[in-house]
Amino acid sequence: MNDVLESLFQAFTFKIAPLLASILISIAYLPQIWKTWRTKNVEGVSLWFWIIINAFLFCMWSNSLGSLIYDGRLGYFITETINWLFALIQLILVIVYRKK
Repeated sequence: MNDVLESLFQAFTFKIAPLLASILISIAYLPQIWKTWRTKNVEGVSLWFWIIINAFLFCMWSNSLGSLIYDGRLGYFITETINWLFALIQLILVIVYRKK
């Protein structure tokens, strides 16, 4: 029985949880992107926050690219690409709509 629990824990820890986390964080961007696009108002939104998040996500994307090339982890690469794409869209919106 311990072997079954250990296998389930490993599957959750190394496969299900990271994929689920990537999907959820990607979905979390959508309301902010929609609100920014619709209102064209970025008052109170930190430009530096989005710059730093995008730098971080570029590093994560680079890691996922390496994992794809060397380990064949396509799911990780796809979710990190989507995650970075949504953050990049929000950064562009913040830059475009901020008051000069």
